[in-house]
Amino acid sequence: MTPSIVAASINDAATTTLVYTLTNGAGNPAQAGIGFTDTLRTGLAINTTTPGLTYSAGCSGPATAAYVVGTRVLTLSGLAMANATASCTVSVAGVTNQPQQLNPTCPAVNFTNGAADMGGLTRVATTGMADVCLVVNAIPPTVAKTFGAAAINDGATTTLVFTLTNTGTNPAQSGITLGDTLPTSLRLNSVTPAVAYSAGCSGPAAAAYNAGTRVLSGLTGLAMTAGTASCTVTVAGLTNLATSVNASCVGPPAAFTNLSANVTTTNATVTAGNACLVVNIVNASLNKAFSPTTIAAGATSTLTFTITNSGTNPAQAGINFTDNLPGAVRVAATPNVQTNCPAGAGFGAPGGGFTVAAAAGAASIVATNAQLNNAVASCQVRVDVTAAIGGSYTNNAASITGTANVDATT
Repeated sequence: MTPSIVAASINDAATTTLVYTLTNGAGNPAQAGIGFTDTLRTGLAINTTTPGLTYSAGCSGPATAAYVVGTRVLTLSGLAMANATASCTVSVAGVTNQPQQLNPTCPAVNFTNGAADMGGLTRVATTGMADVCLVVNAIPPTVAKTFGAAAINDGATTTLVFTLTNTGTNPAQSGITLGDTLPTSLRLNSVTPAVAYSAGCSGPAAAAYNAGTRVLSGLTGLAMTAGTASCTVTVAGLTNLATSVNASCVGPPAAFTNLSANVTTTNATVTAGNACLVVNIVNASLNKAFSPTTIAAGATSTLTFTITNSGTNPAQAGINFTDNLPGAVRVAATPNVQTNCPAGAGFGAPGGGFTVAAAAGAASIVATNAQLNNAVASCQVRVDVTAAIGGSYTNNAASITGTANVDATT
């Protein structure tokens, strides 16, 4: 009798068959009551306690064998050979590797089967039996990437998350390298971004980032411990390029979409799936002040509204507000409305769709569709006001109504 394994190698957790070749004696008489046991080495297993049996022409026997998981003992009994059969085979299905046990090359003691493993021989001998060895290949884990948050505010940060998913019987994995090229409107806020790992993953404490090329590197020597089904590698400090915002991922917009094709790996396989990040504009803020703060009754003071941009100073539009003047304060006879919006420099009359309703004697000032150009930190609106009656008048945030895309602070 000679054993063999149909496949010389399998992938981790895959199966093959163990084939026993029965060779008849002189004259090839009928044979019956053949039986034996086979104790598999520590790296091998059968994936069921009743593995299926198949027979070539001339061999026969039960439909299944018996396998004891704890001892790794396979038992075959009641086999027979028909008269005039010179040789035939008995094939046992479901031969695989023990969980997390891999073998890149043969010979390897724990993955070899031979005469020394046979026992309980009934009407059969192991004369001339050669050892057979099975290679069990590791399959690289897969990697997918996501963002820690689906949306951030302009200038805020989230994380770039790589999820490593193991394969087969979840063996130990090592020598994994990851890299990524970020889309044009995303970046990392450090050239050495911190890296965190969930249980089962390990690697360097920091990666490397090139701001000019937007290439993330330095994620080398990553490893997964045996038995880890999946774990994450999380890179801190993902944010948007200054002044770049994205209201929606419908499309999705290329400048905010991190493509799976941009991920580079060693000893890992990238899975399909792109990640898009929404970057929300945060409302500008509004404050106001009188200059001078003290005037004689009937004199004028300039009321200045300062619109201050937010985040990384993106372009802003559609800014509306109404200031309800306190007490006896009214717009001066000559309102002298001036603004440096949207550019932030050079005062003049409002234009470009921006209007300021400030009629002489009016008790309110209405600004409609103020704008801030890209990268402008702030701009102002100035209106002269007066009060015919002396007194102390407080004009604060509570006097502001009708706001759109702006938050009153003072």
